[in-house]
Amino acid sequence: MIALLLVVVVAVEAAFVARLHKWCGAKAVVRVAVLGTALIFTFVALFSVPHLLTRTAMVVAWAVAALALGGYLAYRLRDRFGEARDLPRKCWQAIRRTAAGFTLVEWVGGGFLVVMLLGEFVSAIYALPTSLDSQAYHLPRVEHWRVDASVEPYPAAIVRQVLYTPGAEYLMLVVRLLSDSVRLGSLVAWAATAGIAVVSHRVAGQLGLGRTGRMAAAIVVSTVPILVLQASSALNDPVLAFFLLCFVSLVLELRNGGGGWRLAAITGLGLGCCILVKSTAFPICAGFGLWWAYLLIRRGWRGVGWGALAGALAGVIFAPYMLMMYSVWGSPLGGGDFVTETTMRRHGPLSIALNAIKFGASEMFTSNDSATQVVCLNTRRAARIFGLSLNDPLTSFFNADFRCQFQLGEMVAPAPLQVVLILTAVIVVLWLGNALHRMYAAAVLVGGLLVINILAYQVWINRLLMPLMLLALLLLPVAVSLLAAKRPWLREYRLAIGGALVALVMIGGAEAMAFGDPRPAYRLGILFSQPADPVPSLLPSTRALVAGIEQVKKSGAKVVGLSEFENSQEYAIWVGLGASQDKVRLVAMKSVIPKLQEDTSQVDAVLCVQVKVSDCADVLPAGWNVQVHTDPESSVIAVVALSPKLATSAPGSGAGQPGSGKLPR
Repeated sequence: MIALLLVVVVAVEAAFVARLHKWCGAKAVVRVAVLGTALIFTFVALFSVPHLLTRTAMVVAWAVAALALGGYLAYRLRDRFGEARDLPRKCWQAIRRTAAGFTLVEWVGGGFLVVMLLGEFVSAIYALPTSLDSQAYHLPRVEHWRVDASVEPYPAAIVRQVLYTPGAEYLMLVVRLLSDSVRLGSLVAWAATAGIAVVSHRVAGQLGLGRTGRMAAAIVVSTVPILVLQASSALNDPVLAFFLLCFVSLVLELRNGGGGWRLAAITGLGLGCCILVKSTAFPICAGFGLWWAYLLIRRGWRGVGWGALAGALAGVIFAPYMLMMYSVWGSPLGGGDFVTETTMRRHGPLSIALNAIKFGASEMFTSNDSATQVVCLNTRRAARIFGLSLNDPLTSFFNADFRCQFQLGEMVAPAPLQVVLILTAVIVVLWLGNALHRMYAAAVLVGGLLVINILAYQVWINRLLMPLMLLALLLLPVAVSLLAAKRPWLREYRLAIGGALVALVMIGGAEAMAFGDPRPAYRLGILFSQPADPVPSLLPSTRALVAGIEQVKKSGAKVVGLSEFENSQEYAIWVGLGASQDKVRLVAMKSVIPKLQEDTSQVDAVLCVQVKVSDCADVLPAGWNVQVHTDPESSVIAVVALSPKLATSAPGSGAGQPGSGKLPR
């Protein structure tokens, strides 16, 4: 845990280095975050080749970074010892001067954001992630990499652990290795959420807003319900949103007069970070990427050279991952059903229009059931008018039916108010805005059009739309300012209108943090008193799996074969069996990764987690003691098979007799 303080030391030193280079405030945050993350991604890729990605290597790397930055500061200030000694005092004085100049709006808005971030921080520290995606692939892949000392592909029963882009999990791996704790992985999403507030403030300023408008922009962006709920999760959407904002900020810096190969290089690294974090970055940032390319071409051959450098550096970031995908699937983009099912397979104009309506309807659900039913009724009516099936399997992710239900959780959280505000703001900006505003709105629209053309409908589409929504929400204070400037009769009501809108989104954000699943703030007292056994908190409604984990744990098995279905809560198995503390080694009994299978000859116990008992038949060795654990309230079953050399556990709940070696029919 103490080694994690090296990150703080490096961050402080990087802040001082940034000040020497005249990178102040949010500008420093953008540059330091992009450069630091690019170095982390490069380090992870290089040290994975010889399987040296260990805790020792990570601690040494961060210690070397701290010494290097300290040495650089000492070298730069070698002839100005008095200035170096006064640098912390000057930085503190600069902070005090800035705070003294805060307006009432900035004090209130900034205070609200700090309170929200503190609440999210407490949740991130004390509550273990329970979402299916976190437990199925985000966190288990981190544990596999830690054990293998490499991020290279490995045999797995859950294909997403190897297939999906891993940038956010690389950052979680750094936290995991430095802290040696399973509780701090959510800090990555929390840090990204804090960064979103800072960078959105900067982007608003680059769009021409004043201090009040920038604070309003930071609040509007930071209070989107699904962002609030994911700030304390192990999901990667906040990380993608943060790097997208960094990329957009760097593009706007070029648009507003910046230039040079250094800016182009950092922008390219930022784009590479976006793509490596999540592949949905491709359609979302496409409009801004085209804008960036246009700005570079306008600089002539010099700009084209800068663009080539940026493209090469972006490739350096995500090329190792694509090479790994090519080695497994024969394609740099991966392969299999999860690639094809994620995307639209029918692209007729009416199919795309219906997809857009389904996306929009998913964001318009409210806690008022009557209003939600109206949205659903009109969505079904649109499908009938178009003559299309609402649940067309070619436009849905694994035949997902359109779900007409309001939820407030980290996977599904509609934002109806934000959608209405975005649509209004885009219309106003395109109507009244200047060239900068219109280009920004056009870039957002390009991203939106590509998203509805490429992404198939998914029940959790809210989380995939969230990064694009944050970019679009920055147009709201711009629209309010434009209306006030162009329409004199609105000018005297500008603060009232803006204040009312900000107050509404603040209430929505506070409601999400207070009552949203799975970590509502009103239960924070419970979070402080975590049980000694974390498995029940990770698996609150899967008693069969809890019983299976307990039986394997009591058996004393050291090498456990694991067979599971795609949405299995594997992370709970890692924690429950002690594999996260290296007390037990987990082995995939049947890998779904092409060309990769694991040696199961040393396995002395098998834990099979499926939805049908028959799915376990081909992974249970003959003659072993078999017991089936079921739960009438869940479709998940756990089958435990123990080798004859292990003592048979006491019978628990379930069907099947220990020692029978057979599964019940």
